[in-house]
Amino acid sequence: MVVKEQVSLRRKSKFLRDEVAVMKQIQRITVEGIRYIEVTGDSVFIDFKKCNDHWLQYRGRTENLTNEEIQDLMIKDKTIGQRDGEANPPYFEFFTKPFTRIEFNSKNSFQQLRDSITASGWSTIDLS
Repeated sequence: MVVKEQVSLRRKSKFLRDEVAVMKQIQRITVEGIRYIEVTGDSVFIDFKKCNDHWLQYRGRTENLTNEEIQDLMIKDKTIGQRDGEANPPYFEFFTKPFTRIEFNSKNSFQQLRDSITASGWSTIDLS
């Protein structure tokens, strides 16, 4: 999947104000992650496995899970982020450190990314 429209990207931190960059296009989505080009021309990669690891670490802390329970979750829980298709603009927020948010100008591009993530075996939490 390639998204040719310009979309916004935000890297979030609870300690810093949002950093905003404009993403020129998503180049490709694979089982491993998303590669996109920033307006500066830099190629950036969001690693889905790392996003999932961050999610599982969070669940382990907040739910007081044992290492064995976390190991079991690694097989079942493929969450890599959260999304809101009803927000204005619609967005995905990936569990990178700090979080990476991709905002879309069209619902169609948002839905294409959602479908590509699902087809690659990962999931996101629906906030809408």
